[in-house]
Amino acid sequence: MPFLLQATLNPKWNGLVLLAEEAAAAMAKEKLEQEGHNVVVSNDDNTVKANDLVVGNEDDHETHQRRRKRIRVRPPYHETHQPRRKRIRVRPPLTAVPRLPQELEAKFKEMCGENPICLILQKLLYETDVSGTHARISMPFNQIKSFDFLTEEEKTMLHQEAEKLYARDRKTITVTLIYKPRTNGGDGLDDAVKETEMKLGQWNMNKKKGKSGKEKKISRMYVLNGNHKEVVEENMLDEDVEIQIWASRKTIDQKLCLALFVPEKDQEDILMIEKV
Repeated sequence: MPFLLQATLNPKWNGLVLLAEEAAAAMAKEKLEQEGHNVVVSNDDNTVKANDLVVGNEDDHETHQRRRKRIRVRPPYHETHQPRRKRIRVRPPLTAVPRLPQELEAKFKEMCGENPICLILQKLLYETDVSGTHARISMPFNQIKSFDFLTEEEKTMLHQEAEKLYARDRKTITVTLIYKPRTNGGDGLDDAVKETEMKLGQWNMNKKKGKSGKEKKISRMYVLNGNHKEVVEENMLDEDVEIQIWASRKTIDQKLCLALFVPEKDQEDILMIEKV
């Protein structure tokens, strides 16, 4: 009893698909002939669904269960590609006129007398500034408003220490940081100005070479670390929160004193938009 091998070919297929269908039909024919069957090949009917290869008995072809081999034909990339929608974070603007609160100003006068007070940094925090893994607040050189808060000896020392390979080997300057905790909404004991000690050091970060092949650029910054977790938690610091750092010198020993201030802003200032 002869077998009917029907290979369905769609005229809309490209050359590669047609070759694949013909190869599949040839392999099926060869296998049946090796088993001793008489094989009849037919490809007259082009109305059958694409990608179907039907092998059946000629006499009971309609009642026999069909075996089908599916070949997935993917459409061209440009027909299915959809541009990915990117979420871009819009950072809130900085306070136009920075101003030191009266409580911190009074604490400065108590510790530093008539020594001048200056604003040295105003920035929006990044995720790394509040991360417990990094445990430091960065003060990039390109965002520092004045370097006069350090003496020439301190600048030279920090610059030389930054050249050392390992951070643990670098010397730092111990500074007093004052702030008014924001926890509990400023009520109760948190109304008082707190003092803590932090370490001020310098880091030189090497940036990767660009496509132009130019030499690596060095990004310089001061960093505040030590008691980082306490400062972050009590001031409720987070990404995109604005901070202001003010500086003065103590009257007794002329040691550096810094003040951290977080101006209050509406949550609506932080927006998320979508852009293609």
